[in-house]
Amino acid sequence: MFLTSEEAFEDYSCPSASVSPQMQTYIDMAKPMQMMVTNMNKGEPMPALDAALEFAMSMGKVMGVFSEEYDGGEFCKGLLFSKEASKVVFKIGGMIMGSGKKKDAIVNDKKMALEDKLRHH
Repeated sequence: MFLTSEEAFEDYSCPSASVSPQMQTYIDMAKPMQMMVTNMNKGEPMPALDAALEFAMSMGKVMGVFSEEYDGGEFCKGLLFSKEASKVVFKIGGMIMGSGKKKDAIVNDKKMALEDKLRHH
């Protein structure tokens, strides 16, 4: 089963997963670091760092689902696990696929600059 939206997930009436307290502690410690790194990077976003924090949130939810406190049953545990895992996989896949586009753009820019230099000499 593959859920493509929050609405599709809500149809199953599973209790939502909360981030485990242990993981929340680490996430809370990482947020000031994220702000500091962003400031050091002149306000430019850092997709890898953002993805790492998103991954930590998803892992925290998975840890919360498999804790003794979660009472949604095995079906909901599996559903929530697959939902959070797919978020991570799609995020990483998007980054991998997107990095090729950025690389192609750089190569194209360098090619254009070289062709321009050759035309003027």
